[in-house]
Amino acid sequence: MRPPQRSYRTIAPVLFGLQALLVISCEASSTLDPLSADGLTASEQRGRHAATLALSAPDSSLGPGQQVQLKATVKDQRGNLIRKADIAWSAASKDIADVSSVGLVTAGTTSGTTTISATVEGISGSMTVLVSPDETVENPIPEAPGDTTTTSDTTTTESDTTSATPDSATTTPVGPAVHMTSITANTTTLKVGEVTQVSGVVRDVNGTPIPDVPITWSTSPTTVATVASTSSTAGLVTAKGAGTATLYAKADTTVRSIVITVVDTASTTASGSPAPGGASGASYGSATPAALPRASVNTSYPSPLRQVRVPAGADLQAAIDAAQPGDELLLAPGASYVGNFYLRDKGSSSAWITIRTDLSDGAIGAPGTRMTPSRAASANLAKIMTPNIYSTITTDLTAHHYRFTGVEIGTTTGTVQNTLVRFGENTNIQYNAATTANNLILDRTYVHGQSDGSVRRCVMLNSASTAVVDSWVSACHSNDGDSQAIIGWNGPGPFLIQNNYLEGGHEVVMFGGGGMTTQGASPSDITLRGNHITRPTSWKGVWQVKNLIELKHARRMLIEGNVIENTWLDGQVGFAFVAKSENQNLDTPWTETSDITIRYNRIRNVGSGFNIAANPSGTAAVPASRFVITDNVMENVGNAPYTGDGRIFQFLGAVADVVTMHNTMVGAAGGNSATIYFGALPTLPRLVVHSNVFAHANSGIKGDSYAEGTATLNVYAPTALVTNNAIADGGEASAYPANNFFPATLANVGFVDINSGNYRLSPSSPYAGKGYDGREIGADMNQVDAATRNTVVAP
Repeated sequence: MRPPQRSYRTIAPVLFGLQALLVISCEASSTLDPLSADGLTASEQRGRHAATLALSAPDSSLGPGQQVQLKATVKDQRGNLIRKADIAWSAASKDIADVSSVGLVTAGTTSGTTTISATVEGISGSMTVLVSPDETVENPIPEAPGDTTTTSDTTTTESDTTSATPDSATTTPVGPAVHMTSITANTTTLKVGEVTQVSGVVRDVNGTPIPDVPITWSTSPTTVATVASTSSTAGLVTAKGAGTATLYAKADTTVRSIVITVVDTASTTASGSPAPGGASGASYGSATPAALPRASVNTSYPSPLRQVRVPAGADLQAAIDAAQPGDELLLAPGASYVGNFYLRDKGSSSAWITIRTDLSDGAIGAPGTRMTPSRAASANLAKIMTPNIYSTITTDLTAHHYRFTGVEIGTTTGTVQNTLVRFGENTNIQYNAATTANNLILDRTYVHGQSDGSVRRCVMLNSASTAVVDSWVSACHSNDGDSQAIIGWNGPGPFLIQNNYLEGGHEVVMFGGGGMTTQGASPSDITLRGNHITRPTSWKGVWQVKNLIELKHARRMLIEGNVIENTWLDGQVGFAFVAKSENQNLDTPWTETSDITIRYNRIRNVGSGFNIAANPSGTAAVPASRFVITDNVMENVGNAPYTGDGRIFQFLGAVADVVTMHNTMVGAAGGNSATIYFGALPTLPRLVVHSNVFAHANSGIKGDSYAEGTATLNVYAPTALVTNNAIADGGEASAYPANNFFPATLANVGFVDINSGNYRLSPSSPYAGKGYDGREIGADMNQVDAATRNTVVAP
């Protein structure tokens, strides 16, 4: 089966699916007859006449005032599609439903059935539309978004709102019907650890307050902010981690939300990067710290302007083509929609088109709840599946404002599948911001390959302003080329990847590895937060693997609060992280990996930890620089079955401004193991290593052909600040710079309970208060526990 033809007026090749076929004349003297949009030459177009006309619609049963776009399929006598036909539309009874000149049906106020007809060249087609009475509409959809006003530090939001659950049952309430809710917050910007009071007023359709209607509060994600009720209409928001969170207030069936912004607790340096809690600017030594992402993606669920049901067996592509900005396409629970589906550009509107299973949040899970395979099965999610090697979901050039919520996306075939979800293009037909697909969200989705099938990429992010949240992405593996759960190289971002289960083969998450076709652009402003990044050990010897997170071209990335686990020696030596600047295709000389912050993560069961290089291939690129790696816990490095070199850090080449501080890294095994291994010159400028707890491993801090400790540092990082680290199970103080500590064993560090993984320092620890910046050495376990507490979720 060949996917639908895609054509772009700006290019000469004819595009079929994902392949561009260049039409070339074999006769130098001939002139090609240009192809039309139908794939016919101009001469073939002449003399074509309509022979058949068929009408279809995603839904033919409407409520008063609802709309649906009809599709007219016109074919000639040969059965070829006529795309540009002059169609006349008419409605038999306009009181029941009327139709516009482009086939948009609007239901009237009179119940009943009416016939909608279309005519072209004397050929007619018709279909029946049913309009049913709607007697229980309690929450009419607003004509325009609500206004938000800010006075001083108090923000008040008032808006009409619809039920957050599309199929919620409506009942006649006792007393006035709830129509809208006003939310007031003392402030919407908090520092980590701060709290603010929020309250709400429930109102009827006239704006009159309704007493005694309780408000239920919630936030998403809870890694950024949580909320607890303090009364029936008030709550207390607590800031947990840097980022943005949506605060929801639900009263009866109405839901209203505002955005809470949480900033880092510490003061900022001149570059705008935060110092860790309790630290001063001197914590970075002479290094320039990494800048945090400058932008993120707002994933608040949009209020639909119209709901369109797409029943089982209906043409999903036709429904997408007919959808208008603001539509919520509701797919039948349990139905399978098989094909290669394209998201079209709908013009300049910023209203979202949402494609969702026709289920409530109660079945799908509220925002902030991760989709799992068991939840997908029990909720009976609608399935969107590709039957061939082509993508299930693909964006047209400039497509924007599409959201998938509560659906399953996969493949029906076990053949080699390249990409399931393809956001954006990877060729030079996408050459600037105007041609880049943007504002795309996968929300509470189950995206997966087959356990015995080859899927190289589950989600490709070559787009702008894109998010993957609360989702489960699995069985992304292949022995026919590198495979990833999520990869992007040709989109500028920002990207938000939050609260997902991500399972990939060669890499789980990767940015870079291909050319950027927009001059000077880079994948930027990437937030990877609260994800379980892993692969099953059952893949060992079955599916090839390399690393867990790999960056070849990425700028301003925050990797925070993730559980990152399970890699081993296979296609490569099994690092958890690989980061470098690499102009892979020799066509992007501005390639740069820089400003990478990695904090509050749990890293375990890996062959090695971090492999950071400046520009190892030597191709034209900007050398990698500015890494802050702080407050992470790493366990079980290099132990079978997670075999590898057992190196906690490996630095190659002149990667500049690397700061590693306040980490607790308690495992490093194997004959090649090391605390820090230097593998190539020239030297690392402005390396900062302080206040960490390290396993010494086999070699400690070591470079090729030089003794460990100061002897190595003098060659590979002569200006490095290496101080106040506890390096356990090996090493001699005399071989290292002053003010480092060498406990005989990790147990001698004085953890509260090393056997249970409680790596807080006990008050009696000889290293309590010995951090370079006045903090305890090692990771802030309160922050690590808070950031990763709900990261691992059962399938």
